[in-house]
Amino acid sequence: MSSSNVIGRVGKFNISFRDTTLSSHAGLVLVKEFASALAVPQIINSELSVKSRARGYSESEAVMGLVYNLVAGGDTLSDLEVLRGDPGTKELLGVEKIMAPTTAGEHLRKFSIGDIRDLQRSNRRLQQQVRALQQAKTVTIDLDSSIYEQSSAQKQGSRKAYNGEVGYHPLFAFWEEEGELIHSHLRRGNAYTASKVVWFMHEVVQRVSQE
Repeated sequence: MSSSNVIGRVGKFNISFRDTTLSSHAGLVLVKEFASALAVPQIINSELSVKSRARGYSESEAVMGLVYNLVAGGDTLSDLEVLRGDPGTKELLGVEKIMAPTTAGEHLRKFSIGDIRDLQRSNRRLQQQVRALQQAKTVTIDLDSSIYEQSSAQKQGSRKAYNGEVGYHPLFAFWEEEGELIHSHLRRGNAYTASKVVWFMHEVVQRVSQE
């Protein structure tokens, strides 16, 4: 660099080093506080029993770790390494460590149909807690389905869909006035769009206010 290409002078500044922990996912603390206010960890621990041993991560720690990964933009279990390598995030969440991708995979493979139902029951308990706080007097339900492409047809339920993609074809139900995802149901990729819609609608109605 020479004096000819210096644009201007910079005022004096000091460089200092502090023992401060930073985080690139500070917004996750809002998710944690919201979950704590609804007693999400306590409900999950009381309803879910996937673990066979008391040691290691609790049921709620395992589930919330996956939730944080999704909220932070994680697409795969390997993205958990981003949170694991962020000391500031762990400090904000009040945890010493977050599940490794391999541990998360092992945990998810233990889920049975009964465990999934237990998780859905936890969700219903949470929905019941917030119903009294919601102001909408009208319930407009928007039913939808979508293809979620997978990288392998070897995964259970992963099949070729009508559009040629290999993956899953879940159903969704949204409450328009509240902007809430009321319910969802995972289906095989080759399921017809209207498959199980009547049963699913019956499940959805049970999850909204009857008043």
